[in-house]
Amino acid sequence: MIKDIKLSSKNLSELVHILEASEGLAVLKTIDGKKGLAQLIYPACNHAEVESLLVDFRQKHAIIL
Repeated sequence: MIKDIKLSSKNLSELVHILEASEGLAVLKTIDGKKGLAQLIYPACNHAEVESLLVDFRQKHAIIL
């Protein structure tokens, strides 16, 4: 599955670190780092976990993904 996201560069960097720590949950592909555009790529079997991670991330940073 592919999910397009837009974040500040600081939040994008933090999300990369979170995903690296989750070992294989998803991959973040940066489209335009200056604009904060990226794609989150993950297998369908991880959908619930990825969505949960994004909800937690959004609530922590008060942002909309």
